[in-house]
Amino acid sequence: MWLAPKVSAQTSLEIKKADKLFSGFWIDRKTSRQLLIGVEKDGYVIINDWTGKMQDRGSADAYKANIKGEKLIMPPEFEHHAPYAEILILNKKLIYLTKFKDVTGKEVVTRQSFVKRN
Repeated sequence: MWLAPKVSAQTSLEIKKADKLFSGFWIDRKTSRQLLIGVEKDGYVIINDWTGKMQDRGSADAYKANIKGEKLIMPPEFEHHAPYAEILILNKKLIYLTKFKDVTGKEVVTRQSFVKRN
C-alpha cells in the first residue's frame, strides 16, 4: 500500500514563502476549473476548488493542505474519496498532481496546470 509522506510543522519563513508562491486565484482555462488558495497563520493551506462560475463559497469543494518545502501536500481523504495530491509551482504555473490506485491496483498520476488569475 502506498502511503503519503509524513508532514512536519512549518517555520514562519516556510509559511511566508508558501503564501507568496501559492496564495491567490488560479484557473485551468481548458476546463474552467478554478482554485482559490490561502495560507493560514498556523501553516495550513485552505484550497477552494470549483469549475465554472462560483456562485458563493458554499458551492466550492474545500481542502486542507500542508506545506512541505516548496510543495503543498494533501493526504488522501478516504471518506470523501479524495486521492493524495501535491501542488507545486513550475515556470509560473501551478501544477496539481494526484496519485491514486485504479480498480486494478495500478498507480495512476494525473497532472493539471493552472495559471494565476489577476
